[in-house]
Amino acid sequence: MDELNEYGQYIVGSMTAAAFTMFPPSRLKDLDSEYNLIANSIGSFLQIVDAICDYLEDIDAIPGPRKLWPREIWSKYVNELEDLKCEENSVEAVQCLNEMVMSSLVHVENCFKYLSALEYNPAMFRICAVLLVKEFGTLALSYNNIDVFKVKVKLRLGLRLKIFKRTRAMSDVYGAFFEFCSLMKSKVDKDDPSAMETLRRLDAIQNICINSGMLNYRNFYIMRSLEGYNPALIAGLSVLLTVLAGLSAHHLIVCKFYGV
Repeated sequence: MDELNEYGQYIVGSMTAAAFTMFPPSRLKDLDSEYNLIANSIGSFLQIVDAICDYLEDIDAIPGPRKLWPREIWSKYVNELEDLKCEENSVEAVQCLNEMVMSSLVHVENCFKYLSALEYNPAMFRICAVLLVKEFGTLALSYNNIDVFKVKVKLRLGLRLKIFKRTRAMSDVYGAFFEFCSLMKSKVDKDDPSAMETLRRLDAIQNICINSGMLNYRNFYIMRSLEGYNPALIAGLSVLLTVLAGLSAHHLIVCKFYGV
């Protein structure tokens, strides 16, 4: 897990830290000591999500598999990381997946801190908020989902459009994370080895959302339908989201921050 975190911190965390340097957050009490910690935490979070979503692509890579899942987790369930995609290991594969998802939840509070610090800059905030909400939504969809080992799991287009359209303030972020946590909690198998810790961490995230006092002001309702969307708007935004979906997290941040 340390190697995966280190990689994520190097690739994504450094970019996130650069954002703090270029756009000094006004809400961090101790910028010098905290912004690197927060940036590295976000880097770890994004890398874990990417490793989960890209499992099949990485394992089937040519000339050889890219093994980005931490050995300290998958070795509890199978002899080799590739074994997770074997049908006979489906129970172990889902349990391993669930522990991976659970390990990422510890970074969510720092995601909130980062976005809260950027909220004074609406354009920058929205770029980063859309990315993190989309990633957390993908994490919720992947949780306890055997399809992760069969296809590339991703959010449906309608939900991606809703995230893009409605994520404009911290109230929207808290609302989205709260509802995605509820989705994950509904999928927890009480017999799963990491079930209790997963529920504890999801409860902690939801308590942060509740204590923010912003849930009643959110413009985000994941569980509701997309009724009322203009078809032309959906068609136009789908093209944009297709392009954004092809960018990795660190490319997205670099493009925005450095004008690449």
